[in-house]
This record gives sequence, structure tokens and C-alpha cells, in this order.
Amino acid sequence: MLADTYYATGDFHNRGEPIGIMWLIEYTGIIPLSKAIVGSPRSLKEYSQVLDVISKPLMRPLQGYYGFSLEQQKYADGIISNLSFDGMDIADPVWRYLDLTPHVVYLAKLAQHVISHDMQNESVYLLRHDQARLAIKEIIDMPNDYADRIIRSFQNNGGKKSNKLVKEIPKLAENGLYERIIEVLKRTL
Repeated sequence: MLADTYYATGDFHNRGEPIGIMWLIEYTGIIPLSKAIVGSPRSLKEYSQVLDVISKPLMRPLQGYYGFSLEQQKYADGIISNLSFDGMDIADPVWRYLDLTPHVVYLAKLAQHVISHDMQNESVYLLRHDQARLAIKEIIDMPNDYADRIIRSFQNNGGKKSNKLVKEIPKLAENGLYERIIEVLKRTL
């Protein structure tokens, strides 16, 4: 798989001389930014604040130019809506020459946090999960989805035995097998 390289720049100017931020990510996957945004009240507040940088100044002069009508109409892009908007001449310059510097700075900080903290924690979890799966398979041979079901049950029940799971996988009730698996999971996870 080829790595995609993403550049995000936020250029600031001081007396005509560029100063600023340049951020480079070389990554072959998806960075879960949305999860980080909704993951804490502070992140959600910061996200809302950065959106307000554009929306509040834009919406003030557009008061009275937008509203909702009783009739729906189909727009050129195929969207059907009852939103009516007559302030395109006011909004167009804002959208055409949009300064997204605060958004780029926000996303750079968020991506840095996700890569250095959230994804690291996820990697540790996945490593422990794989180790737990292998440890279960050392005790009893079973498909990965069964082992994963046991791990999920262990995590959801606070490390306690699940009678429901024993009914689903009757082999677990034999010769203290489930208890041995729980002990292994306590050490591994």
C-alpha cells in the first residue's frame, strides 16, 4: 500500500514575512479525528469554538436573508429542502476567500493528540487483545470469533463469569476451563 502524504499549512504574516506552521503526516490509514472530537466535553467545546470563528461573523450580516418556507424546493445539487436563502451576494465573498487558519491549527493539534495518545492507546489495546486471544487458544483450540466473544464478555462483565456465554459455548463448563481462561485474561488484559 502506498503511503499518502498530507500537508496542512497555516501561513501567518508578520510585516510581509511569512511565519507559520507546517505539519506533515505520512500515514497509510485513517486518523479517527471525529472520535477524538466527541470523546470529551473539552474537545467538543474546542470544536464548536473553531466553527464559530466563521459561522458567527457570517450569520450576523445574513440575519433576515434565510428562513424556512412551507414549500420544499429542489436545488441544483439535487438537495430537496424548505430552507430559503436570499443572501448569496453577501455570503459568496466569505466562502470564496475563506481563511481557515484557525481550523488548520485546530486540526493539526487534534491530529497530533490522536496520533501520540489515542492511537498509541488503541495499539496497546490491540496488542493485549491479540495476546489474550493467543492465551485462550493455548488452553483450548477455538476460532478467533469465539475467543473474541470470550474476551468481550470478560471485559463487559468486569472479569466475572458469564452464564450466558457458558450456554452459548457449553465446552467452557468442562473441567474448570472457563476459570482457567478468566485467570489468563486477568493476567493478559
